Amino acid sequence: MEKGCTIGFEELDEILGIDGCRGFVVVAGHPGAGKTTFASNIAYRNATRYGRKVLFIEFIERKELLYRNMERLGILLHEAEEIGLLRFVRPPLPGGSDGLRSLLQHLSSAIAHYDPDVVVLDGFSPLLYALNPGEARSYLQTTLYEMAHSRGRLVVLSMEAGWRDEYGGLAGAEFVADIVLFLGVRLERGVASRYLEIRKCRWRPVPFARIPFVISNRGIELILPPRSEKSGGVGLAALVLYPMGTDVYRVFLRKAVEHLDREGGSALILSFTEPKQFLEEFLHREVLGASKPVHVAYINPVLTPPQELYRFVVEQHRRRNPRIVVVLGARSYADTWAVSFEDLAEIALNAITYLKSRGVSLLLMYAAIGDLPRTVEFYDVVAEVKEVEEREGVAYRAKISKGLPGDEVPRVVDAEYAADYVARTLLRGFA
Repeated sequence: MEKGCTIGFEELDEILGIDGCRGFVVVAGHPGAGKTTFASNIAYRNATRYGRKVLFIEFIERKELLYRNMERLGILLHEAEEIGLLRFVRPPLPGGSDGLRSLLQHLSSAIAHYDPDVVVLDGFSPLLYALNPGEARSYLQTTLYEMAHSRGRLVVLSMEAGWRDEYGGLAGAEFVADIVLFLGVRLERGVASRYLEIRKCRWRPVPFARIPFVISNRGIELILPPRSEKSGGVGLAALVLYPMGTDVYRVFLRKAVEHLDREGGSALILSFTEPKQFLEEFLHREVLGASKPVHVAYINPVLTPPQELYRFVVEQHRRRNPRIVVVLGARSYADTWAVSFEDLAEIALNAITYLKSRGVSLLLMYAAIGDLPRTVEFYDVVAEVKEVEEREGVAYRAKISKGLPGDEVPRVVDAEYAADYVARTLLRGFA
């Protein structure tokens, strides 16, 4: 068993400075943002991974329905209950102010009697809103906060915030809590995007305030910026800009696979435009006798909001463990979400950092118009391909705008030469 308690995610524990089982945490959020899932994950992980006694007090969901819904997300509350470390309580909602005060006293007595390490209160907002502001603040301060700090417990209070109340309407809980987390959800082109905001943390300064997340059959998955990790080598990143409406990207793709086939390792191709079958047939036809595996994944740009794109890259890398990752059709993705190349800078930098620190090289193909984007400093190699009218017809010429230190490369070369240089350089970076 792990030591101490958890807020549900080891990475988030580290960011927030969770140390031991002590603290008052408020989890607020929009309807449907994932508050109950987040609260259930805290209860489940503290019981099953940390061996902590957990009291889960739920004011809205029935036990059977909650357990069934959470099981679909891989949060097996019934398992925590079976090992005797989770007690679920669903008290009846009282009528009238006297009944409300009696219930609050009863809850305090029940917590003292069970003596849990972790207390999770979900759907508590209506009770606090029914009190006058002074009574609500008093209960939060003298009961929940003191329960956390005097008794050495982790107390988690899940609260609702309306669509227009995300910066208020928490009955004063934000002033009393040690940590305030806000779960939000917004619609982007018909796709729900969720995020976690760290609104308050008394224990340490936080490096960033907003963390995207998704809810899948594995529960809540935070999309955190990458950590550097030691690996057997260092990857490189190359950016190739080419004219829109041309297929010159195929030259660079072919060269990358050819060199990879000779030197070893596998490739992962992430495509926003070309279907998987088309790319597989193209490579089979163009790189005859290729023996090294090439994995192709098509990404539907309409169904993949920007905040989930980095997560997709990480998942594909973990599944395939390639030596090089090639991204095709990034311009199509940017146009779909009406963002510029610079707007995708955070995603690109996270992906580059993640892959390079794991010894994986990245080749990003981007159909560009005009001047070089300002974010080219992220890349070790930059090539600009342009169409040139010649006597025999249209030809492609490439300008190597940026290369590795010490490389003697002509400033302007044909596309084949540029593709060969880029492929050799990316694989050399792995060594």
